[in-house]
Amino acid sequence: MSAFSSLRCAVPRVLIVSCASLTLLPCLLRGQDTHYWNLSYGTQATLLGGAVIGSVSDLSATFYNPGMLAVRREQGLLLGANVYQFQRFSIDGIQGKSASSSRIGPSPGLVAGRVPVDSTVLGGVAYSILSRQYFGIDLKHFFTGQRDLLGPDKVPEDVATELSLTEDLNETWLGVTAFRLVRPGVGIGITTFVAVRNHAARSDVTANLLESSGSLVSMGRVRDFDYYNVRLLWKAGLGVDLGPLTLGLTITTPSLDLLGGGSAYFRSSYNGITAPGDTVSRQFLAADFQDDLSANYRSAWAIGAGAGYRIGNVILHLSAEWYAPVGQYDVLETSSFSGETDGETYSPSISQKLNSVFNLGLGTQIDLSESVSLYGSITTDRSAAPKDGTNTIAISAWDLYHFTAGTVLSLQPFDLTLGLSYASGSAPLNDVAWAQPGNEGGTPGRFIDAATLRTTSITGILAVTFRF
Repeated sequence: MSAFSSLRCAVPRVLIVSCASLTLLPCLLRGQDTHYWNLSYGTQATLLGGAVIGSVSDLSATFYNPGMLAVRREQGLLLGANVYQFQRFSIDGIQGKSASSSRIGPSPGLVAGRVPVDSTVLGGVAYSILSRQYFGIDLKHFFTGQRDLLGPDKVPEDVATELSLTEDLNETWLGVTAFRLVRPGVGIGITTFVAVRNHAARSDVTANLLESSGSLVSMGRVRDFDYYNVRLLWKAGLGVDLGPLTLGLTITTPSLDLLGGGSAYFRSSYNGITAPGDTVSRQFLAADFQDDLSANYRSAWAIGAGAGYRIGNVILHLSAEWYAPVGQYDVLETSSFSGETDGETYSPSISQKLNSVFNLGLGTQIDLSESVSLYGSITTDRSAAPKDGTNTIAISAWDLYHFTAGTVLSLQPFDLTLGLSYASGSAPLNDVAWAQPGNEGGTPGRFIDAATLRTTSITGILAVTFRF
């Protein structure tokens, strides 16, 4: 159930029609926080799109496959510089117009290193700090013009609508990895991650309609939430080095909540007539602010496998990872409240549900010399968000496809990475039918025939990775 599903039937149909294509957005758009392969870490893995579960050769193995740290014993500290990313969002087909939002800025990086240990049990210890999720959007849409929304007189009304949709998500993982060589060429490892998540989003819709007789109809709808969550999870890995062939297997556990909290605000309001010729205005208001709420976040089981195979100066990289579904749950434990004008009970929801996802990546590495290598990769990045509106905390259900190419120049004590990555995806906004309030069994209206949310991401990779 979406955050406003319990409020919809209380709002007159004209309110919903007058900004139908806008009010759909907070309920139907999902977010890039429902992607698992949207970020890459480390010199090699960045250009290979993260398809290195069985072939990672640097300290980014703390994330990709902790077991590979035992068979690929790189020393020192890995500092990955940020790369710059241009990202554009657009919505086509809303009231015959498009809305777009663009931004350019640094993409998150990775810090990782080894910790000296003297132990017969552990082969080594490493640490890592990485940005696991990083997403932001600030999208506005305006419409002014004439549309026949009140009906049935077929006389158009003057309409003005406005949508503001913003989201800011950051999730940082801090990890400690223990690993050891169990036999020559075979290593195991496990990373304990502390995940710190901060997520805020707001959708704000207003609409005004001037009827031919001079009657003014106005409405507003707001949903706003902000929460933080801290949790634990573990990623275990097996790495095998068989000469020209390397293999990897990983298992990631669901997370264990430690603490979290947040707030939520809901408002739906209406003032005006509900049909042409009406002489009596109808008023509606249902609003509530809830603070000091408990916040939860659940992540999925995941199983990954990969391989790398060298043929002369060429290395082929292949990785696949499956993520289990996550059942419906409340991210914020909101409470029911009574509407100001009708006294009815409303039960808003800030909830999430995730589908199972299978991602696949293929990369090629060509070593021209000891200091120059060329890379290219294609990876999928499917969204875990259902398309039925049961995930109310994210923005889009698009599936992404990443295409990356570049080169690495090994200039001790650092690597210079140059490359370009392109990703794109789209998701339809399905037509939603709204019944006449008080007549939920009646014939619903159709408000948009087709609208599409699109995203395009171009990442210019100019990074320096230091090794100490």
